[in-house]
Amino acid sequence: MKQKTLATWLAFLFGAFGAHWFYLNQRRAWLYLFLFPLSFFAGCIDALRLGLMSDERWNQSFNPTLPEDTPQSSWLTVVGVGLALAIGVTVMMASLAVLFQWYFVGMAS
Repeated sequence: MKQKTLATWLAFLFGAFGAHWFYLNQRRAWLYLFLFPLSFFAGCIDALRLGLMSDERWNQSFNPTLPEDTPQSSWLTVVGVGLALAIGVTVMMASLAVLFQWYFVGMAS
């Protein structure tokens, strides 16, 4: 049985390496290893996507032998989604600020 909470936390903490896709037995896990610098953002987005997926869809996609109404979410899932959102947005905004600074300082020189 694949747990949604564990997949969300793997995507948040080790999503840059594609750990959540290895856990879910998906083929695209190797793509994350080749695109490592950009894959941190993809890991945060996947943590949001996996954590916010409905329990019915989760069970249909990753636990087809379980009844669709089996609960998969807990408060740990919500905390993982919240941290992925907060840290992902913070890193993205900081990266954009640095890129804009390099661009505009280079234009002034």
